[in-house]
Amino acid sequence: MGPARFTLVLLLAIAGGTAGSQAPEFSQQYLQRLGGAVSELREVAEIFDEDARAEGLQREAALNRLIRSEDSLTRRRGDSMATTLDRYENLAAQYRALEAARPIIRPVEMLHHPDPKIIREAWEIYEPAVPVTQPGIAWGLLGTGAIGIFVWALTFPFRRRRRVAVRS
Repeated sequence: MGPARFTLVLLLAIAGGTAGSQAPEFSQQYLQRLGGAVSELREVAEIFDEDARAEGLQREAALNRLIRSEDSLTRRRGDSMATTLDRYENLAAQYRALEAARPIIRPVEMLHHPDPKIIREAWEIYEPAVPVTQPGIAWGLLGTGAIGIFVWALTFPFRRRRRVAVRS
C-alpha cells in the first residue's frame, strides 16, 4: 500500500470511527427526548381516561362516542385524540424497549421504529462529544474498521503492482 493510499484509508477510517462513536450518545439523546414525549403524552392519556371514567366509560368507548358524534368538531377531536393515544402507546413501547436494551445495542434498537419528529428534534440540538463509555469506544472502533475496510476495498483496484525482479 502506497503512502497516499495508506493516508487516505487512515484518515477516512478515523473519520468513520469518530462518526461511529457518536451513535451511543445520539441514541441516549433520543432516549431522553423520547422519555419526555412519553411523559407528556401519558398525562394527556390520563386526563382523557379520567374524563371517560367520569362519564362511566372506558377509553375505547369514549373515543367511539367522540368519533361517531353528529358534531364535526367533536368527531375531529375524537380522531385527533385517537391518534394521540396511538402515538403514546407506540412511543411508550419504544421507550421500554430502549430502556431494556444494553447501551451498546441502543443505536440499533433505536432504528427499529424511530419517531421522525423526535429524531429531527434530537438532531437539531445534538452536539458531538468525545466518547469515554464502553459503547462509545466500541462503536468508534466499529466505525473505524468498517470505513477503513470499505475504503481499502474501494481503492484496491487502483493499487500499484510491484514488479518482482527475476534473478537468474
